[in-house]
Amino acid sequence: MKRIIVYIVILMSFFSCMDKKKITTASNESNHYLEIRERGIGMISLDKVPNTLVMRKDKDNNPNFFSYLVNFHDSSVTTDKKKLLDTGKYYQHDMYKDWVVLVNGDSVRPVFYQPSIKKTIQADGGVIVFEIPSGSEPDTLIYMDSYGTWGTHQLFLNK
Repeated sequence: MKRIIVYIVILMSFFSCMDKKKITTASNESNHYLEIRERGIGMISLDKVPNTLVMRKDKDNNPNFFSYLVNFHDSSVTTDKKKLLDTGKYYQHDMYKDWVVLVNGDSVRPVFYQPSIKKTIQADGGVIVFEIPSGSEPDTLIYMDSYGTWGTHQLFLNK
């Protein structure tokens, strides 16, 4: 009888480990162009989006624009009103200034930023638009956090 109980416990633990592995694998999959995960801080995701998402199409003058949807997901929840106002101000008005794109060794700052609608307390972001010299493509995106949470990140773009 004791052996049967031991075997049942072993089988239950084996099957429970298999279920956890499946859940972990599914949560590690990403649907984003680029993703940075900082343990204890959160996640930054970056997706290439069409320019028409935030700009009207111009037939006469067609400069080379590249648009990226950047989202920040904070892993901590704060109830401090002052901190919420400060972080909201940063993401709505200042965050886009911390981005630079490198094009053939030259740095280019964003020309336009459209903040996205805040869906949760922990999520912020928007669409950043860069004007790139004609015939060129961005090589690297650099994020230098002036707010002090995320640090500096270099994101190498695939051509």
